[in-house]
Amino acid sequence: MRSPLRFIACMTFCCAPMAVAALAPAQPLTTAFTYQGELRVSGAPASGLYDLQFRLYDAAAGGAQIGATVCANNVSLSAGRFTVGLDFGAVFVGQQRQNSPNSDNYQSMEFTLTKRTSGRWSLVGSYWVIKNHRWLTLIFDDPNKDHFALDDTWEYAATANGSYQLPGNVIISGYLQGKTGTVGQRTNVFRAVDPDGGPPLAQLGTVTLPLESYGQRRGPSINILNLRASKRFSVGGARRIDIDFDVFNVLNSSTPTSITWASGPTFGYASNVLPARVARLGTKFSF
Repeated sequence: MRSPLRFIACMTFCCAPMAVAALAPAQPLTTAFTYQGELRVSGAPASGLYDLQFRLYDAAAGGAQIGATVCANNVSLSAGRFTVGLDFGAVFVGQQRQNSPNSDNYQSMEFTLTKRTSGRWSLVGSYWVIKNHRWLTLIFDDPNKDHFALDDTWEYAATANGSYQLPGNVIISGYLQGKTGTVGQRTNVFRAVDPDGGPPLAQLGTVTLPLESYGQRRGPSINILNLRASKRFSVGGARRIDIDFDVFNVLNSSTPTSITWASGPTFGYASNVLPARVARLGTKFSF
């Protein structure tokens, strides 16, 4: 049977005398179940012995097969109807997908100023700002996440990059960026055993709770400057050699890009900073 199986659960209620000699202990549920179906051949109910195969799919039409094919041989059919025991294993266990009831939205504005190459130099500058309205947790599976659950912060960034052509076909260029630093909120980890002797947590080893709205903690603005100098040499025909010298993070800034906001001895510590100043020399041959 290649079509997906449709299972119908039946409940039977029985009335029994009030006087009962003994009650059997409850047995644990298994993955096996009884399936009743009907088979037709050329439109007519089938009768006799048949070898049947059962497959489980994840959709009513098409879809992918779940688990292995279960075979039942020498099944007796009468007027097309049959009863077999099936066991696909633990294939009915899964997670249900759902859309978050919380919606995010952003409001942004950007300005750009461009000076095209003329008189040996060019410049592009831009500035943008964003107003966030973002849920830190889209689906609340824990009531503790209801507290201070929104990000209503502002973000900004400003960039400028330009170039200038010196005599001798030497070009120098630079890139400067300044943007919002690390943003977060202070949290505290409550452990199962209260160090002050209070009642212990039930069923949980630890619980982490935010203590303030998101954005109350901010790191310094992140500013970075990169410079490049390049020179092109012609070596005949269409062949040429380009030599580039780059310096990244010219000011060797060590601004934090990640900060620990959990209460404790490491509160406010930087866990990551901008990479240190790096110089790079490169060459390219074109023909």
